[in-house]
Amino acid sequence: MKFLFFAILGLAFFAADNVFAGDLYKCVKDGRTSYQSTPCDTTSKATQVQTAAASSMLGCYVADMPGFENGFQVKRTGNDSFTLETSSGKDKLNLPMKTSTPQELRDIGSTFHLTLREGVSMKWDKDTPNQKPIGLYKGKDAAGKDIVFAFFFLANGPAIATQCR
Repeated sequence: MKFLFFAILGLAFFAADNVFAGDLYKCVKDGRTSYQSTPCDTTSKATQVQTAAASSMLGCYVADMPGFENGFQVKRTGNDSFTLETSSGKDKLNLPMKTSTPQELRDIGSTFHLTLREGVSMKWDKDTPNQKPIGLYKGKDAAGKDIVFAFFFLANGPAIATQCR
């Protein structure tokens, strides 16, 4: 029983500490359960566990920009889908977002002299002209300091993570 407790605790720490979008398999063989990132052997009862990529971009932020000074929130809506929700009331806006591509991170990073490691960018319809990597990004500034950077239609600059209300 003690072993099972520590195995579950270890798995919980592994899942919480690692950002993974890969496969996870639950294998049961001779009454013993194990979890692994590779398929189970053929003599095991196998179940593929659904996992969703974690994102440290989820949460609430404020930015000193028109339309975003009252805060906004990044929420997950699917496996690689997010929404950026601004304020509330009649001015509420929901922007469809996705995980930023490496090219989007490089483009924003080189324009603003940042080294970006992750972000969520606007999910554009295929026919939308003048698509830009509008979104929220995390990385380091030119001095090596951690930064959350917001790049929107008419404004850009630092954003600050805050408690969601």
